[in-house]
Amino acid sequence: MHAANPPFRAFRSFMNPAYLTPIAVPFADETMKVTSLCWSDTEATQIVVASKRTGRSFVVEFQSVEGLRMLDELDLASVWINSASQALASTWLFKVNAGGWLELESTRDDFYTQHQENQPYEFLIGGYLECVSVLSLLPPVIQERT
Repeated sequence: MHAANPPFRAFRSFMNPAYLTPIAVPFADETMKVTSLCWSDTEATQIVVASKRTGRSFVVEFQSVEGLRMLDELDLASVWINSASQALASTWLFKVNAGGWLELESTRDDFYTQHQENQPYEFLIGGYLECVSVLSLLPPVIQERT
């Protein structure tokens, strides 16, 4: 009789800790949620973030996007564990300086972006549940929706 394969196998991360720089936002609370993500080949990428408590919402617009990734916040636990709680409470937008998605993808030789002359910046929108990583050549612009 063969032993059944376990449903999960042990995984050890070889990633460096994530180093985040908080980016000032017009409003933040612990209920901020990513409510919409719109990518277009010809227009800016727009990500809408809204407070579940107050209803205030903001459009985060990125030009020159090289990549997008949306994950549950629990799948990014190593990012949050290594971040100061004050920084996490003050904003939902971060510049990732090291240890993020770009660094992870750059471990693959066939990840073309790492070989380009103009390297993208990595930004992280940390919402309640959903989080979006953005690789962009330019920083985002934030506007409140009215």
